[in-house]
Amino acid sequence: MTSPERKIGIIGYPAQHSLSPIFQQAALDTLNIDIKYEIWETHPDDLESVVASLRAPNIEGANVTKPFKEKIVPFLDSLDLSAQQIGAVNTIVKSDGMLIGHNTDGIGFLEALGDILFTPQKKNILIIGAGGASRSIAFALAHENPSQIIIANRDKDRAVNLAQSLIATTPTTVVPIEFTTATLQEWIPKSDLIINATSIGMRPAEDLSPVPSMLIRKNIFVYDLVYNPIETVLVKSARCRGAVAAGGLSMLVYQGAHAFTLWTGMIAPRDLMMRTATAHIERPPSIG
Repeated sequence: MTSPERKIGIIGYPAQHSLSPIFQQAALDTLNIDIKYEIWETHPDDLESVVASLRAPNIEGANVTKPFKEKIVPFLDSLDLSAQQIGAVNTIVKSDGMLIGHNTDGIGFLEALGDILFTPQKKNILIIGAGGASRSIAFALAHENPSQIIIANRDKDRAVNLAQSLIATTPTTVVPIEFTTATLQEWIPKSDLIINATSIGMRPAEDLSPVPSMLIRKNIFVYDLVYNPIETVLVKSARCRGAVAAGGLSMLVYQGAHAFTLWTGMIAPRDLMMRTATAHIERPPSIG
């Protein structure tokens, strides 16, 4: 009898839009690794059973995306130090039958900032959003010695919760605020970097932006975690006003490259992964 096909998948809801299967499968195939990467769209009621299914011997690991990065933690056997501090997981690795949670979002984000030549040290950083991705980014930035991190969220209690977690474990000054036009008007002029960690501007609502363009000045940096479209309204308007801006595809690929190495022990072909992801987003929509 042949052994079951080895698999890795992404757990999310919804998850059909995910680019991870596109560039991860390309990387696996290029390195002749006989693993299939799948989408495991999971209703919230089914999360525990889906995690239990990862214990099957042919499953090598998984990625985790919205809305499960925090909710999945209780169902895992242990967390690495980064995921434990953050309280959110985006990568699951199976080791000796145990499900180990990791978080590669933070390191992927810092590498993406390096691409646009932004250094967080002694800078004021405004993060819009307080979900799982925001937590990963905020903790990564907190270890880079910024002057302060401002967390803006529509539900201010979530911003306060994230701020308290950061203050408890890092030396960073953190300011939680409600995400409104008035607070943006107050804090954007004091910020060196604006990060959109919400889904505002993602297809099919690509005509939206979390930040009014008139608030952006040319000496600010902007990073939008939204990667589809590649150039969001926020990125486009920031560039039009002379700011340095980037979309989230670089972070997506870089965090995925770190996950790839955790699963396989091999160096990920990052250039190939980036080209594959970019080509897929830019592909004209099919007709019929």
